Order: sequence, then structure tokens, then C-alpha cells
Amino acid sequence: MLIVRPAIGQTESRIPLVVDAIEPRIDVVAGSMLVAPVRVVGDASDVKSLPARLDDGRKVEALLRCISVTLDPSAPATWLPPAATWSVDTKRAGGPDGVGATWVLVMQLPADAAGQSVWVGNSKLPLNWLPAPTALVRAGDRFGWPAPIEAARLTPELRALLTPEGESPVRRWRHRLVTTGLDPRREAEARLTLGLSEFSDPILEALARQSEARWSVAIAWLWRDRPELAQRLAKRIACIVDFGAGHFAPAWAIDQAELDALVADLVDPDLSTDGRVARAETWLKSQEPIVAWLADDAGLSALDANDDSLTNTVSSAHLANLTDRGLTVSFGAVGAKAELAPIEALRVTTLSAAIPGTSSVRDERDESGASMVLTSGSWGVSLSPFAERVAVRPPGRTFGGLQADLTLRSWQSPSSSMSASTLPDTRAMLARGEPVLGGEDGWFLMVECRRVTRADDPAKDRVEVWIGPREHPRLVIQLAAIGEATLIQAERPDDVRSIVERVRFVKEETRWAAFVPIDAACIEPESLVRIGLVRVDARGVRGSWPRAMLPWQVEPSRVLFSLREWGGLSGR
Repeated sequence: MLIVRPAIGQTESRIPLVVDAIEPRIDVVAGSMLVAPVRVVGDASDVKSLPARLDDGRKVEALLRCISVTLDPSAPATWLPPAATWSVDTKRAGGPDGVGATWVLVMQLPADAAGQSVWVGNSKLPLNWLPAPTALVRAGDRFGWPAPIEAARLTPELRALLTPEGESPVRRWRHRLVTTGLDPRREAEARLTLGLSEFSDPILEALARQSEARWSVAIAWLWRDRPELAQRLAKRIACIVDFGAGHFAPAWAIDQAELDALVADLVDPDLSTDGRVARAETWLKSQEPIVAWLADDAGLSALDANDDSLTNTVSSAHLANLTDRGLTVSFGAVGAKAELAPIEALRVTTLSAAIPGTSSVRDERDESGASMVLTSGSWGVSLSPFAERVAVRPPGRTFGGLQADLTLRSWQSPSSSMSASTLPDTRAMLARGEPVLGGEDGWFLMVECRRVTRADDPAKDRVEVWIGPREHPRLVIQLAAIGEATLIQAERPDDVRSIVERVRFVKEETRWAAFVPIDAACIEPESLVRIGLVRVDARGVRGSWPRAMLPWQVEPSRVLFSLREWGGLSGR
């Protein structure tokens, strides 16, 4: 603990400044700039530096700085958490209580530094000297830095997804791990070929290099003892999954505290080789092998072989295998005979199952029906699709409430998904009658959207209506807030072209609405209609109904509506 008392000539009533270490051990490379988080009690507004000394008695200057982190709450969510805005100052920032701010002691350590600690007054900062990664290379290249992914997967889209990781000083190590394996021989490549620049502030750059050095040494030491284990660990920490159609995206663990604890143990000087190997194996076993989520609720249907009627709704699930080996999954509806399917390593596989008894019609969409169960070894999950057909009765069936695009966090933990209230209200109604602004009596879909108050460009506000089976829609139409309807896709363009021409709009200051005719070309046998919605508001924020979509996903899920219940008519 360091106690700084008032200097001669200053008032004695001032509370002494107390500086104390936070971390029980600081891993650092000799000759580097040390950035050590500390607790500060008292007024540090005019304290710029403090005297410090190594165990061998040599003096070094310790700068007292505050690193503040600011997040923009209005920024749209991205697949990876945002990097935030980082700044370094001599005063506490981040609000009256210092939220989002950390005091650090910064000191340049000599290349021949020795001893077990650095002293700042009476406060001891315990040090763990790590070898410089470049020195490991020079020592006969005994260590290896495995590349977690093939270079072919570093597509422009993936590099864009990785951007937040490279812009955060405490997360840049993973960007380097993905792109270069944290191999110090490829540092120039990271700067030039991959466009990863250094931070303009030398303290933030030192913080980033400090984290990179820890992970470089941790993986290199593990490689020395167990090359295969080091490879598996690197692949899982920097897990990139093939989502299909050329889309690759991070699917790694994002619990920063858990990762910090892992790397701290892997470079712990008191941990034996067997202990280090056991720690890595334990962490790998604690990770979920698969992420499963519903791809579609009612985009497909099972046909009865006798009368060609739609007997059961077919629900589809996506499974992402996060391991580096192939797995076998058992899947099927509750009570039905399970099927077995292989899922490849680091790849997304789609499995579909018919849900028995889902030909019933309900007044409301309900998740309480039969579920799809998936298991693989000790892993298992039950997914509940919106399987029942939703009846459309007078005066009409209303639905809506968008869900924002999935992020890595909400994809892994659905309970952390962004609330729909953060998106502008978007509602729809499926009904029969004479729509507003005239027109023939018939089925129509009304889509009503509340405008974004602070819009970058109101003309960008648009909604896509998807009607028909998944991957084979009967109609995809885009409705723009400026009052334009555009045909995007159609099974039979000539049959639905008149629909686009008959769309009517209502535009008001706070909302806008569109009325879309639902002709026979949109209606399937047994008077069924499948509908999904996608909206990109004036800010460029996307939401979808009935389920959230992946950022690169184009087609939404569907809900199945039954029109036969409208006054006992056939709906045709």
C-alpha cells in the first residue's frame, strides 16, 4: 500500500492518497511497458507520477493514469461486442462514481529487470516475468503458435466481423490469434496485410501487447508439452464456424473473466506441466460442444401421401458444432422415433423433423405444443417451435413485435437477447374485407410501422414481407416508408405483379402503413398462408418476426395462418 501525504506547503487537512495493487500477480515481459491496475483512494487530481523501485534497488518512474471506457448506447448491436471508446487521462472519468474507469500505474521496465516485484512506496506489485515471444523464436524455434483457422476462411466478411476485436486493447490478442496464431514472426503481416494498426496512445498499445504476450507464452508453453492439446485449445478459444453459403463467423466463449483466469493459470510459475495440461483439458471439457436454435417454425410442411393434405408442420433446427471433431446427433419430435445424423466439425448443419399432431388450429400462436429434442452424448436441448396453425377470424389476426438480429452473446444465451422494445413498433394484421383507400373485397395484409424519431434517413425505412414456404416463397415484396412497393422475388412473377400495383400506403408524421392484397397465388392448399417479416428502420437497424435472424441471414422464419375459420368460409 502506498500512502502519499501532502507536500510541504500544502494543507494538512487533505486526505492522504492511498494506492494499492488489485491483481495478486502481474504477468509482464522484461523490457516492456507495464500497465498495472490499482485501487486509488483519495484525491489524485494533481498526482501525475510516483516514485517506484525494483527489488534490485533501481528506480523507475510510475505514471498514475486513468483508463476510461465509454459505450455508445445508441449504436446498433453487432455480432461481436463493440470495442467501445478507450481514453487515457490523469483524472478519473466515466461519471461521478467512476463507472467505466480504472486507475493504472504505468512504468517502463528495463530489459535486464530482475526480482519478484516492483515497489511503489510501501505498495508491492508482485511480478511474474514472462519470456518475450520473440525470444522463444530465437531459442531454436522450440515453441509453436498453431493457426486456428485456414487462411481461406479469412473472407472480407469475416474480417469485418472481427473489427471490434482488433479495436479493443484487452481483446486484440484474439484478433491476432485468429489471424496469425499470435506468432511474433507474423506481426508485420498483422499490421500490413491484415490492416491491424497500433493504438495511437502508447499506454493502450502497451496494454494490448501485455495481453498478447500472456496468450502467446501460454499457448507456446502448452505446445511444448502437448502440441495436440495446444492446437485444440487455440481452435476453441478462436473458434470460427462455417455457417454455410460462404459465411464464417466467430463462435467463441466471450466470458472475459473466465478467459483471464484461464490464461493466468497457464502462465502460473507455480503450476506444473501436468497441472497446466489438466487446466487446459478442464476448460475445454467445460465448454458446450453444440449451439442449437430453431431455423424455421413452419417454413415446410409434411404432405399426407393419400390425399396430399398438409398433416404436420415441419420445423428446422440449426446445429453449430463448436468442436474440432465430427459428432452424431439424435433428433426428433417428443414421442416419435429419433433419427441419427452426423454433424461436421466447426460447421452448421440443418436438421428437420415433422411435429406430429400439428395440423390443429389455434386461436393464438403457442409454444406449448410438441418439441424437437436433440441429444449428443451428455449434451441435449429441447426446442419448441411455433407449430400450430393460427386461425384468422374476424375482425382479423394481429401479430408483430420485431426481434433484433442475433449477436454472439444472444446466439449462445437466448435469455440475453435484446428486448424487442429497443426496436420501433411494427405490427401487422391479416384480414378479409375492403382495405383502406378502396379496392376489391378480399384478403389483405396491413403492415403498420412507427417511425424512428431520430432517423438518419427516413427514406431507408422499409419492410420485407415474405409469403410462402421457406426457400421457395410465393411472394417477397418490399414496402418503403416513402410509399413505394417493389417486387423482390416471386414463384410466378406474372401472377403476383398486380399485387405490387395494388398496394396502398398511409403516411403520417409518427407512423406509416401499407395494405398488401393477398391473392390466390399467395395461398396454399387447405387455405394456409405462411408469413414472415423483416424491417430495416431509418437508422439501419434490422429486426424480424417471428424470430431473430443472424446478421448475414436473408430469409426470416414463418408462422402458418389458417384462413378457413373466417366465418366458416373456405378462405379461397
